[in-house]
Amino acid sequence: MGEEQRRFTRSKWVVTGWTGLSRIGGLIRDILTAAVFGTSSATDAFMVAFALPNLFRNLFGEGAAGIAFVPVFSETCRREGEQAGFRLAETVITLLALVLAAISVLGVGICFFLSETGRGELVLRLSGVMLPYLFFICLVGFLGKLLNCLGRFGAPAALPLVFNVSWITALAVLCPLLGGSLDRQVYGLAAGVLAGGVLQLVLQWGFLLKAGFRFRARLDFSHPGLARIFRKMGPSILAMAVMQINTLADKYLAVIFLPEGSVSSLFYANRLVQFPLGVFGVSLATAALPLLSRLQASGRTREFRETLSHALRSGLLIALPATLGLILLREPLIRLIYQRGEFDVFSTNRTAFVLLWYATGLIFFITVKVATQGFYALKKHEIPAWTGGMAVGVNLVLNLVVVLVPPVRNTLGAGGLALSTSISYLLNSILLLVLLRKHGGLGGGLKPFLLRLLPAGGGFAAACLLTAGALRTGVASAGIGSALLAVFAPGLAGLAVFLLILRLLGVPLRDYLPARRSRD
Repeated sequence: MGEEQRRFTRSKWVVTGWTGLSRIGGLIRDILTAAVFGTSSATDAFMVAFALPNLFRNLFGEGAAGIAFVPVFSETCRREGEQAGFRLAETVITLLALVLAAISVLGVGICFFLSETGRGELVLRLSGVMLPYLFFICLVGFLGKLLNCLGRFGAPAALPLVFNVSWITALAVLCPLLGGSLDRQVYGLAAGVLAGGVLQLVLQWGFLLKAGFRFRARLDFSHPGLARIFRKMGPSILAMAVMQINTLADKYLAVIFLPEGSVSSLFYANRLVQFPLGVFGVSLATAALPLLSRLQASGRTREFRETLSHALRSGLLIALPATLGLILLREPLIRLIYQRGEFDVFSTNRTAFVLLWYATGLIFFITVKVATQGFYALKKHEIPAWTGGMAVGVNLVLNLVVVLVPPVRNTLGAGGLALSTSISYLLNSILLLVLLRKHGGLGGGLKPFLLRLLPAGGGFAAACLLTAGALRTGVASAGIGSALLAVFAPGLAGLAVFLLILRLLGVPLRDYLPARRSRD
């Protein structure tokens, strides 16, 4: 393994560690939210309203703006020095803040103006409360990309912990203070979201100061770097919008056409898929982009291809057992995590069915995350935009079939919306990998790695099912101990067999673990 791959692996595990802690905090947050609000209409309204600022966050924060900025910043620093790169950053931050402030003010006004009676009123009013969150969280995401360019990966990855604490505090303090119906208490949750955004921005700014960045408002439309960023942002917005548009479509179609609680089931199931995706997929993508951009800018083509292939193999190594585990253990997992308070057996069964179809796409979600970074580093932003646009089109057509064709709607329900998303990502991942190889961005080793990975996946599934069957026969208790055993015993047995088979087949597992820093 080369030095660049070792550097990527170190960065990846730094991000993975902090992201893992943040995701655990998010899981605790979701457990408490499910216990208080269950799969009620108030939860549906909150999730739909929360989706809109999250869409902007992924497009203009850590999404399109940040992704378009990273290669241009790296190239500017290499050619003109770090201070020139900082001047470019100041220009982008100033412009981004002005645009986000305008969107927030306009959005709040529209939401409260359009508020009407019935279910739509709650969605709109919650949207009005939470829309200013997009100003703070988009800036947090963009500043995180700047920190990544400066070699700081831990601090940005740790910040979601602050958001989770704010959310949980709102659940514990604000919601009970508001009292009354769940429709009233959910405003406390919206306030907690807004407070979490403010706290994250304050802390992120402190991390940048510590890294040596001193911000001065600068609005220079003639800056040549700004023009290059704008040219890349359009295609990047389309590419990054795939999952967000899919998620928004799922929520709005579910709230209109499917029974009450469908949006909540989609949210809770998606959160479980987001755990491995966020910890490993996003971590891989976050660590890969700055490094790949530097390799591309310095003309180190062979190392670029090797690093990207290594990142894809790392993603597959995690994605396959995570996918199988979520599918095979979906019911005991949801029962263990969510089933308490307002979240009853019916909620568990419905969410487990949705999780089955979301989990089938996990391996493709991670592949798309990583492969897209390769195109961004190659400055071919239009390719993931094109493939992403096709995927969105397929997803929307399949979604309409699910909600408008009665036999399909009655059979699959919200699970059909999740399946549509997974199919769209399957298509997107195939197109991206084929085009990466065509454009010379993909090194070798992927096919033989897959041929070793598949039998290991079969071993995981067999060990998991056998252990789960033995536990069902031998354990009759319904306590927390049994619930933990029903999830962790089959999962660990499957993982042990998976790693053993990989080792027997000669996969160098140590290449995917964090390496010690060299002394030179």
